[in-house]
Amino acid sequence: MLIIFGSVNMDMTLPVPSMPIRGETMVIPAYEITPGGKGANQALAAARMGVQAVLVGRVGKDVYAYDTITTIRRQGVITSGVSEDETLPTGTAVILREPDGANRIIVANGANKALEHDQVPDEILKPTNMLLAQMEVAPEQVFTLIRRAHEKKVKILLNAAPACDIPADVLRMVDVLIVNEVEAARLADFCRLKHDNTPEGMAHALAGVTHKTCIITLGPDGSVAVLDDGSVVRVPALPVDRVVDTTGAGDAYCGTLAALLADKMAMREALRWAAVAGSLACTKKGALSAFAYSDDIRDALKDLPLV
Repeated sequence: MLIIFGSVNMDMTLPVPSMPIRGETMVIPAYEITPGGKGANQALAAARMGVQAVLVGRVGKDVYAYDTITTIRRQGVITSGVSEDETLPTGTAVILREPDGANRIIVANGANKALEHDQVPDEILKPTNMLLAQMEVAPEQVFTLIRRAHEKKVKILLNAAPACDIPADVLRMVDVLIVNEVEAARLADFCRLKHDNTPEGMAHALAGVTHKTCIITLGPDGSVAVLDDGSVVRVPALPVDRVVDTTGAGDAYCGTLAALLADKMAMREALRWAAVAGSLACTKKGALSAFAYSDDIRDALKDLPLV
C-alpha cells in the first residue's frame, strides 16, 4: 500500500497570452476548473500504475470537495482517509498558463492547513507500506508524520515542494528525497551544505545528509539522482511534439515513481518510467486529466533517449 499524505485543491486555470504586469487588467475568453492539489495529483498518478493508493487529506464541505474526491475515487484512489473540515473551504489554486505551457501558481490552502498527522492511523504505518508526502500542507504535520513513519520502519518518499526549510533530523529519515532545482538550492542553503551550484553537486550534498537517494528534477532537461550507494543516474526527459501545460508534471513524476517503488521496481528503471510520466503530462491540459496510464508509459519508454 502507498499512503499519500497531502493537499486536495480545485484548480482554476487561466490561459493568458502573457503574464499581466502590475496594475494591468487582462481579459481572456475562458477559464478551466479541474481537480488538483499535490496530494490528489500524486495519488491519482500512483493509482494509474495499478497500486493501492490511499489518500489522506482534508477538504471543506463544499462542491469543490465533492467534485475532486468523486473524480479521483472513480479512478481508483482510496479516499477514506480524506476528512471534512467544518469551517474551512476546500483548497483552491489559481494557475496562469502561458501559450508555451509554462505557468505560475497561487495556492490558497483552505482546509489543507487543518490536515493533521494523526489522520494516518498507526495500524497502516508498517514496513510493508510506503509513505509519500509533500509540503503543500502544514509543515509540522508532515515532519511529525515522517518521524512516526520512521519509527515504524516505513519507507518514506518526500517531495519537498513547495520549497521550504526542513530540519536535518527529518531529512535523515527520508529514504527518497525529490526536489526541483529551486527547492534543492533552498534546502542546501538551509542545511548550510557546501556544493558547486550544479544539480549534481546539490544532489550529492543533500544525499550526504539523508544517506539515501536524492533526485533533482530539471524540467525539460530530465533529472539527476544520487542513489544510496553514491552512484549518479541521469535520465533525460521524453521528447514531445508540443508542450501544452506543465501543470502537474512534477506530481505525475512523483506519484509514478512512488507507485513503482512500492511495487518493487528497481530504482533505475522507476526513474525512467517517472521521466516519461512527467513528460507525457505536459502534452495535455490540466493535471489529473493529463496523467498517463502504465500502458501509455510502457509504450513511450522506447522513445526515451539514452544518456
